[in-house]
Amino acid sequence: EGGTESSKQPLDESSLKKLKVVELKELLKGRELLLTGRKQDLIDRLLEHQFSLVASATEGGTEEASSMASTPVELLQQTLRSGPHLLTSQEQRLLHLGLARSLHQTQPDRAVYHHALSQGIVTRLEAASMQCADSVDLEFEDYQTGVAGLPDEAGFCMLSIGSHDICCTETQALISFAIRGRTTTVMKPCSLPAAQLASSMAKLRSRNTSTIKLPVVTDDDKVEWWRQRRAIDAELKEFLAECQTRCFGAWAGLALGHVVSPAAAEALDEAVEAVKAAASKHAIILQESKLLALHRLLDGLAELHWLQTPAARRDTDDALRWMFGDQSGMVLDDLRDDVMDAVSQLVDAWQQIPVSSTTHCEASSSPISPTEDADASIDTEPDFQVAVAATPRRPKQRSFARTPAAPQSAFKRRGARPPMATATPLFSQAKSNAGKMSPRLRRQSLVLVLDNDLVGLPWEGMPLLQMQPISRLPSLDFAFNKAVEKRSFDDAYYVLNPSQDLSGTQARFEASFTGRAGWQGVIGAPVEANEYLCALESKELIVYCGHGTGQKYVRGKQVRDTNAKALVLLMGCSSGLLKPLGSYQPTGMALKYLLAGSPAIVANLWDVTDRDIDKFTEKVLQASSHQSSLISDIVANARSVCQLRFLNGAAPVVYGLPVLVTASGADT
Repeated sequence: EGGTESSKQPLDESSLKKLKVVELKELLKGRELLLTGRKQDLIDRLLEHQFSLVASATEGGTEEASSMASTPVELLQQTLRSGPHLLTSQEQRLLHLGLARSLHQTQPDRAVYHHALSQGIVTRLEAASMQCADSVDLEFEDYQTGVAGLPDEAGFCMLSIGSHDICCTETQALISFAIRGRTTTVMKPCSLPAAQLASSMAKLRSRNTSTIKLPVVTDDDKVEWWRQRRAIDAELKEFLAECQTRCFGAWAGLALGHVVSPAAAEALDEAVEAVKAAASKHAIILQESKLLALHRLLDGLAELHWLQTPAARRDTDDALRWMFGDQSGMVLDDLRDDVMDAVSQLVDAWQQIPVSSTTHCEASSSPISPTEDADASIDTEPDFQVAVAATPRRPKQRSFARTPAAPQSAFKRRGARPPMATATPLFSQAKSNAGKMSPRLRRQSLVLVLDNDLVGLPWEGMPLLQMQPISRLPSLDFAFNKAVEKRSFDDAYYVLNPSQDLSGTQARFEASFTGRAGWQGVIGAPVEANEYLCALESKELIVYCGHGTGQKYVRGKQVRDTNAKALVLLMGCSSGLLKPLGSYQPTGMALKYLLAGSPAIVANLWDVTDRDIDKFTEKVLQASSHQSSLISDIVANARSVCQLRFLNGAAPVVYGLPVLVTASGADT
């Protein structure tokens, strides 16, 4: 009715084969089925769907039974059950995402389950075939067991931003969080579609590469080179701040690990209990998944106030409506007051925690002033990397922290000071009663599991995540039943300047590499593949200081087929970039190491220059000589040595679970 002749064709295989692919897709679209795949796949899907509808109508005996099969959740489940062999990995991903978005309010546990299954489908299958993952195509009960077996030392954040699939618009973000066997999932408005994010980042990456190649001969050339580089650095900084505001907003806590300090954790728990009690006065009872979401909401709002970047009121209200339901204006106002009062007193309580290396982050070194004479910071070789520790611009919106004159909230601490009117600036430190400076609280590691379109963005560079230990995984089940592993930097293999054209890098590291006990490797010559693969299986650390990923010497398939043991530092240009493959999952050398069994890989998301990346590498390697630390913590702190704090410090990221790097001479 109202369709073309092709849409009125009977659904039998012979007639369908006569149609063009465009006409087949029109039929699929009319039945809200997915449109990708080969021609025979499309035909099979149409026939399977017709059979399912007929069977459903026959069993139910009414038209209602037939219409039930076309509801979003039923339709998605039915399509998945109809035969995974008919679906591409991209189609499976979209179906699971659709179910996660459909169920996030009514069945939050199953929403997180489907969100987890949507991530890294191909990588999970490949990992299972190599016995690197414990489970694939999980049933719900097995998945819950897997979540219970996640390492206690980390939180896990899965992020997807809308695409044109069923049950979703391009302006929705789905964020799931798992920690210590508990899960929650949130769907929020997001005004930056994934395609726009990826496109903006691709343009910045392209401009970064083009400025690297600018001729630098005269002093004027050097000044111009630095001018353009700093301009892109500033743009990247603003872009990442915008990503934080528009993709996470008030739900920033879903991208934070748990605070390490027992006193800080206790204050946060008290804030949660206070808001929970305030909600109960309005007959609002929060279930387990929403209690975890409330915990993350308050933690994030407090951290945003600490950084003097409070969430916008509209974004906060959207979060409160999701948390407490669509309450009347008066009830919502009361709940907002209780929440923001608790946040203000939580920040105040955090400020009073004594500063120590075990509870607070290291202070970041100050960035180079933009007004500084250009020649004073010019290296003889250009420098490319992206750094992560600059102060975000003071926001225009007003803070929602309550003033001292505001009414007291349900969250009361004995002897607590009145709530602050303003929050603490980033890294400039907050003054406590003793007049000391209080840096940001140290947190446990966070593991990001990102959707296909989001893997190329340096989320670690958002103001909220600067100085926080963060790593990445292609899918959640890589972490099931895994423990935090230990590695020592005293047992290493290095490949230094194998192409023989990085003389500066070789000069900086040759003496320290050759003089370090337990270190072996190759300098100024191509490495033999067999020797490298043997070291990958026997050593605890691999350091590669050369161009790219080193595939010129050792292929990805060779790496993937090993039983890798070493933690790997790949310091070449774009060594950590995952390349998109259309409907298939992005792939890259870093994932080859992960599939081979390496516990963690440090690699660069885009092209970098030798000076800054060498300083970064040196900082990472020096960290192990002081005390045992997580590799994600070491990387977060090392980014601050880069001159271009965003264009050079944010490129290195960590793939894998948190790995404890033991101090030199320590018993592993």
